[in-house]
Amino acid sequence: MTTRIGIPSAVFAAALLLTTVTAPVLAEEQARTQGQASADQQPPKKKHSKLKGAAAGAAGGALVQHHKNKKEAKQKEKAQKR
Repeated sequence: MTTRIGIPSAVFAAALLLTTVTAPVLAEEQARTQGQASADQQPPKKKHSKLKGAAAGAAGGALVQHHKNKKEAKQKEKAQKR
């Protein structure tokens, strides 16, 4: 191989090898610093009120009770048919 082609090829190969090796390390370091920055921030405030949550919970409880009532009515109906 001639010196005119060999030196630029060696420089290119070294640069390629260097970027291939250091890119994952730099990405990991950047991710770590971003993780620390996000850990320092406070979580966003909730947009719903506690009253709305309680109302939704009560509605869910009413639905459960409705299904229980329906099941009991069905069992009573079956018992009457026998």
